[in-house]
Amino acid sequence: MDKENLVKSENQPRVSVGIPTYNRPEALKRTLEYITGQTYKNLEIIVSDNCSPGPKVETIVKEFQKQDQRIKYYRRTENFGPMNNFKFVLEKATSEYFMWASDGDEWHKSFIEACMQGLESSEEIGLAFTNIVHIDSLGRVLRKYPSFKKFSHSDPQISIINFILDPECFGKANLIYGVYKIKKLKAFIIDFLSNQKSNYYAYDIALNLGILCRVRVSIDERVLFRKRIPKPSYNKRNRLFPKFKILKSFMSNGKSNFNLYKKAILAASAGTKYEELVFTLMEYRKKLVEEIQAYNFYTNSGNPLKLILKAILPESFINFFKKRRK
Repeated sequence: MDKENLVKSENQPRVSVGIPTYNRPEALKRTLEYITGQTYKNLEIIVSDNCSPGPKVETIVKEFQKQDQRIKYYRRTENFGPMNNFKFVLEKATSEYFMWASDGDEWHKSFIEACMQGLESSEEIGLAFTNIVHIDSLGRVLRKYPSFKKFSHSDPQISIINFILDPECFGKANLIYGVYKIKKLKAFIIDFLSNQKSNYYAYDIALNLGILCRVRVSIDERVLFRKRIPKPSYNKRNRLFPKFKILKSFMSNGKSNFNLYKKAILAASAGTKYEELVFTLMEYRKKLVEEIQAYNFYTNSGNPLKLILKAILPESFINFFKKRRK
């Protein structure tokens, strides 16, 4: 690091970047290039290799370490699974701020800097993120998402309502890749990840919900994060959200997996002042799914998507909540 960047780094709070990885040396190389190239310089970069076969992952990390002393490398003695590896890098973090970085994703060089500006804008802010797109293996945009700004309302209750009623296919799971004020959240996150079992569903969404129940969120509306998904080909239809996609999103979580999904969501909100609100929201989701399941697609002439679009409006939930409290 040159002298100018060293001085700049000394004046910044340190951010720990946890990179859990397994047997993807080229993807890890790209991630290290993006993270070490951030305009925000005061970083602790933690790479946890989940016992990859062969030496390639370690070789790449060692090459980066020769040029960048911010990088720490851990090789696990056995493969403990991805969730444990995510938890491991968090446990090794020593900074006041933390973020996860998956190998293969792409970050604008100002991503961390933008998130830190959001975090420092208010004591109540505990998570900062930006808008995103999904890309394929060649970096081409597969999917664009509605703005995440709706999760950063000044009233946390509105953010929670918007989050739970937002269709899962709109990308809300990706909030997990933001930057955290980890002092406020570390104990909750480690405990939540430690208690996740195979009978839990959508733990990343549930974890994000738990965070929304504990801190406020800041969203930079620029697209500074590009999440890579394994798509072998490019298809213009992947960039859109057709009606059946939204419908499927609600049905998949509500039909075969709803009870597991609800269990994870309620576990994440347990012990917070929003626990009752979250329970009522999940009851509302259950009611919505039952209405969709009861809809006869062959004989009814109406549009079942209207059930969803009407239901995801906060006003619709508020009416439901008022009736429940009477």
